[in-house]
Amino acid sequence: QLAESEETMRVTLDVAEEGIWQWHTEDKRIHHNKKWNSIMGFDDTGSHGFQEFVNFVHPEDQGKIQKSWEDIFIKHQPYSIEYRVILPEGKTIWIEDRGIPILSKSGEIERVIGSMIDITRYRETQRQLYLEKEILQATLLSVGDILIATDVEGGIYMMNPAAERETGCK
Repeated sequence: QLAESEETMRVTLDVAEEGIWQWHTEDKRIHHNKKWNSIMGFDDTGSHGFQEFVNFVHPEDQGKIQKSWEDIFIKHQPYSIEYRVILPEGKTIWIEDRGIPILSKSGEIERVIGSMIDITRYRETQRQLYLEKEILQATLLSVGDILIATDVEGGIYMMNPAAERETGCK
């Protein structure tokens, strides 16, 4: 039953496309699954030290990593953060990372378990939508015709300058 349960968990994690990691107190190393390696662009590396990982984190995001580990080790609180990683080939990706401390009966951290997923496509889609919204808004505001946008209940949520001049409302 244990083997079946482990296989079910392994398949579930593969379907979820999550990289799973654990930090162990005994060796102070982070151990991870194959998906973690795949996301990070590594071969079959089974473990690494904390600083080895931080070296791949974008310099502007390394403070987030340090704070998340302070939350774990000082406050014994889980964390959930997004940050950029620079892969070995030089490409930058976005990661969503979560971690939770596992405490002993005496309240000491035995290990930390976490998961990560590559959210690069999601972040790029967000950026594209933001740019399209900005272009559309700039276009609508510069049109010489009167434009008034309302919600389904008739409440006005946008007027271009021509509409403001014509109606006398801001």
